[in-house]
Amino acid sequence: MSTPTGVAHIMRLCRDAYTNIARQGMWRTAVRFARMREVKFGTVIGSDKFGNIYYEDKQEVWGRHRWVEYPGGLPWEQPKESTTVPPEWHSWLHYISDYPGNSQEILSLTPSRFKMDHLPNQTASETAYAPHNHILNPNYGKQNMNHYEQWSPNSTQQQQQEGKREDK
Repeated sequence: MSTPTGVAHIMRLCRDAYTNIARQGMWRTAVRFARMREVKFGTVIGSDKFGNIYYEDKQEVWGRHRWVEYPGGLPWEQPKESTTVPPEWHSWLHYISDYPGNSQEILSLTPSRFKMDHLPNQTASETAYAPHNHILNPNYGKQNMNHYEQWSPNSTQQQQQEGKREDK
């Protein structure tokens, strides 16, 4: 006799929750649930200089078996900054590479001249990017905005004729 898919899924979740509580304790399991809205425990693959911890659980469904936990406490204590994931770890998280971000294979492939220090997300801050013609740009209205010349067909024909004369 087979069990329905929904019942089997609920049984697996209960088994995983019990196993996780036994391994990690009730508090750690509750914190993980509050952070990620699910209870996932896996093998720690590594961490980076920002304090992000990377996990893998091969028993999970493919595509959901690699994840990152950002540093900080509960969700309302500190906003999660997904831009702190370095490129090396990004390639591992998104299945571009099978090598974790702290492996020598990945680190040797990244030229040091292209590496830059991390700059946090600047959206909605004083240092956010604004184009020269945007009202939030501090120099808006102080510059001459006439950067373009009006096109006229006569000037184009004259330039073409001058180019032909120079070719002869």
